[in-house]
Amino acid sequence: MCAGRFSVAKSIEPAQPSDSAPPLALQLWSVRDEAKADFPGTLKRLAGLGFAAVEYAGWNDHPVSRHLAWLKETGLRCAGLHVGRERLRQDSARVLGEALEIGAPMVICPWWPPEELKTEQACALAGEELGRWAQSFREKGVRFGFHNHGHEVAEVAGKRILNRFLEVAGPDLEIQLDVYWAKVGGVDPVGYLRELGSRIGSLHLKDQKELGGGPVDLAAVVRAGRGLNHLVAWVVEQEEFSGTVWDGIAASARYAKNLLSS
Repeated sequence: MCAGRFSVAKSIEPAQPSDSAPPLALQLWSVRDEAKADFPGTLKRLAGLGFAAVEYAGWNDHPVSRHLAWLKETGLRCAGLHVGRERLRQDSARVLGEALEIGAPMVICPWWPPEELKTEQACALAGEELGRWAQSFREKGVRFGFHNHGHEVAEVAGKRILNRFLEVAGPDLEIQLDVYWAKVGGVDPVGYLRELGSRIGSLHLKDQKELGGGPVDLAAVVRAGRGLNHLVAWVVEQEEFSGTVWDGIAASARYAKNLLSS
């Protein structure tokens, strides 16, 4: 069966002017142990590696006001918040308040259990819930996205799960495309990026370990991604390392900066 396509995905629009180019960010899950031990020191070190922003994956029991102060001290900005489904269900109003306080342009739901996406109806119900969050956040000036793993690019009833999310959720839901997980799920990341077009609000630059050492053609991803005119950030994420965490993050930062400057 042919891959399901999102029927009304917009074509890629002209690239942003250079003065509004999306920043290079790191998803802080990549350095979660380091941040737990010394959050401000971790932010300072990331700024020194050339990152302009960070994407949060939790507050580590510190108030948002403290994080905001640390960002100002390091010159970093917030590229977005990863917030789990259960927290969104329990207190989306508080999540919205936190996003507004720290200046997050986007809140991203990073996971949906694969066992809950086995039927067309289940996928539609998930899409409806994502759409409600997206609409309520957008009304307050914060964008809302969903971050894929490999299972959401699989087909259910002839359509990719991610495409069904977009179709059911309506125009406010965006996708944070993780190019590595798209590849793992059997999808060409560049082709899928072009298919989804302006529904992509953020990109996760990710490879198996350090950027450039895995199966993803990141140079092609960046070339295609430059055609997205409202991308909030190029977000590096790394979960496996060839050596130490900091050596790996430094190597990925160098690789990403070289790609984005070429």
